[in-house]
Amino acid sequence: QLAINGTAAQFTDADPSKNYHLLVTGINNGGESGKSNPYIISRIIGIPNQAPVANNDNVDVNEDESITVNVLENDFDPDGQLVTVDSILLQPANGALAIDDTGNFIYTPNVNFHGLDSANYQIIDIEGATAEAIVFFNVLAINDNPIAVDDAYGVDPSGKINAADTNLLSNDSDIDGDDLQISTTPVTPPQQGTVVINADGSFSYQSTGVLTESDQFVYQITDNAGGTATATVTILPNGNILPPIAVNDNYQIDEDTTLVINAANLGILANDSDPNDLAFELLETLLVQPQHGQLNLSLDGTFTYIPNSNFVGNDQFQYQIKNSAELLSQAFVNITVKSVADIPIALDDSYQALEDTNLIVEAASGLLINDVDFDNSILRVNTTPVNSPQKGAVVLAQDGSFSYIPNADFNGVDSFTYQVINESGLTNTANVNIVIAPINDAPTVVDDSLTINEDSNVVVDVLANDSDKEGDAISLIAFDISNATATIVNNKLDITPALNFFGEINVGYTIADSENATSSGTLLLTVLSVNDAPTAVSDSYSLGEDTVLTILATGTDHLLINDSDVEGDILTINTTPISNVSNGSLTLNSDGSFIYAPNSNFNGSDSFIYEVLDGNGGKAQGSVTLNINSINDVPVLGNDS
Repeated sequence: QLAINGTAAQFTDADPSKNYHLLVTGINNGGESGKSNPYIISRIIGIPNQAPVANNDNVDVNEDESITVNVLENDFDPDGQLVTVDSILLQPANGALAIDDTGNFIYTPNVNFHGLDSANYQIIDIEGATAEAIVFFNVLAINDNPIAVDDAYGVDPSGKINAADTNLLSNDSDIDGDDLQISTTPVTPPQQGTVVINADGSFSYQSTGVLTESDQFVYQITDNAGGTATATVTILPNGNILPPIAVNDNYQIDEDTTLVINAANLGILANDSDPNDLAFELLETLLVQPQHGQLNLSLDGTFTYIPNSNFVGNDQFQYQIKNSAELLSQAFVNITVKSVADIPIALDDSYQALEDTNLIVEAASGLLINDVDFDNSILRVNTTPVNSPQKGAVVLAQDGSFSYIPNADFNGVDSFTYQVINESGLTNTANVNIVIAPINDAPTVVDDSLTINEDSNVVVDVLANDSDKEGDAISLIAFDISNATATIVNNKLDITPALNFFGEINVGYTIADSENATSSGTLLLTVLSVNDAPTAVSDSYSLGEDTVLTILATGTDHLLINDSDVEGDILTINTTPISNVSNGSLTLNSDGSFIYAPNSNFNGSDSFIYEVLDGNGGKAQGSVTLNINSINDVPVLGNDS
């Protein structure tokens, strides 16, 4: 969705992995409109650009016709970018290929070629990523008419030509290799005699009188598909010089092999002759050039012929010879190129993956998708790579699928080389580039441990031994703790264990990097026990005047009954009071029992301070109040005198 105000345009709900092309049309108050310049809104940085996908094309075209092909119709870009044809990597071997203004291919096969032809092309997206594919042109055979070449013969003194001395088909040919049939009825009969044309191409002629000037007739030949051609036969008067006789030649070679005829007795003139025993020569200019290869012809009839790459079928050229009487004759040289197994074509591939993520490629988009075999052989991949990747491992399957496992934390470009094999055992290799985009790694946490004393506070830098692979800043964001309180202060944990707690505290904490990737760790805090002083609680007792107070350890009111120790230590009493009684006598026992005897006739309040010991050096003091109640004394009678 696009929102526009006076100064800005804002996209919402856009796919961050794609590029968007923006073109704004404006209309003024007068109704005139105009368009802005195109603007590309690029995808979010960090999402790697994916290469376009180029799919092979298959096109049928008739022999000797041109065709226009939109090769981009089945190509696409995963990011939705515009793709265009970047270049033609390999021109077709048996035709011409051009690109028009709209980016379409225009293919024109060579004259009379039929069979499979192909071209390799490359497409490119707006960020420069490329992909390759092949367009296959299946050139459908269309029957070519045969070629009939004019002939000339001379009559004997009786005005006769015998059939045994003739063969009208000897210099006629068919580019498709069809057998030729001759019509026994002349298209145009001779004017000064009669002719009988035989089905094998021979003919007999008898003039109706003395032949003083040339006579002519026209014959027709037909190929297997019904194609026809005509030629003129010239009948020369008795005594006239006859033209030389050029006879068709036939050669055969294997595909992608050079035909070398370097001996004159094997060349195209070896079976030619002159009926007048005159000298004859090969003319330098050919009447018909070969269409599917390159020819280097010498005047002695030797030649070299190089067929176009991967061409299979028939090719031919037509030559002329001339005798010393300046009479001409023509013949065809037919070259049959036999199919042989071709090396498969393996094209380089490119794939994209993410750091620390395995790349799994199915056969449908695998290594063989852009590889071809001109013999339509089934291809397979050697499961052992020619060169293994340096930054990961690859597992290849014969159908072209594979899996690639990058090394931990690697990002960048890795590559490997694979071998493709056809059914004939012929091989080729191609390179595969794998572009691995970086992803943010979570920070690395190392657990911590620390020992402190009971009832103390500690500030712990748990980040001190933690790190981030990309060097991002890390921070402490959360923790979980029991038996203590804690706060985060300047990325450190400020911990205060509970009062009098000792033992182990497991603190779970979480850290984050600058891209909010998190990791968790543990701090083991060991709190060592520290002896606590016991607690002494003051006591109060009441007794009567002149009465001895005896407190037993077995009772419920001895000095230690309400005293305590947080560690549970066994408490004892220092038998020497810290402060003794003032109005009586005191006997203290370590078990908390004591005996107090007030002074005679004393009543009121007395007190002492005792000391509690926990056996581990801990001490506490408790005070004891003694309330001595007054008791009426019996009066004392004294003697009188």
